[in-house]
Amino acid sequence: MQFLTSVLEFINIIEALIPVTQKAVVAVENLIPQSGAGQIKLNAVKSIVQTTFNQFTGITHTFESVWGALAPVVEAFVSAANLAGVFKSTKVVQNIQAIDAKVQAVAGGVNQVLNTIAGQQSNVAPGSIVPPTNT
Repeated sequence: MQFLTSVLEFINIIEALIPVTQKAVVAVENLIPQSGAGQIKLNAVKSIVQTTFNQFTGITHTFESVWGALAPVVEAFVSAANLAGVFKSTKVVQNIQAIDAKVQAVAGGVNQVLNTIAGQQSNVAPGSIVPPTNT
């Protein structure tokens, strides 16, 4: 019976911490939108969740055992949110990609104009273009 009580306690702890964990992930992602800072973000989320966990009384589980179950939840939530474009870093990357595509299109157009001008100029004999005179 004690095992069942322990399992139920563990489930209740996880259930209580999932909303806190999700809010912590969103808050940390908003504060640190840069990609490549995953470990720093994960440590910040862990610290926030641990602070909440430390407020619980009368429990027999350690935070590390609970975090072992929550860490994959964090990873799944972040992956899903990134896929959906929820976080700024995802939006920033998408915006940069869109801007880059537009710059490439403009650059291609400019190159075509320059090539056209260069082609036209190559057909002009040196000295054949005389500027107008003011008379």
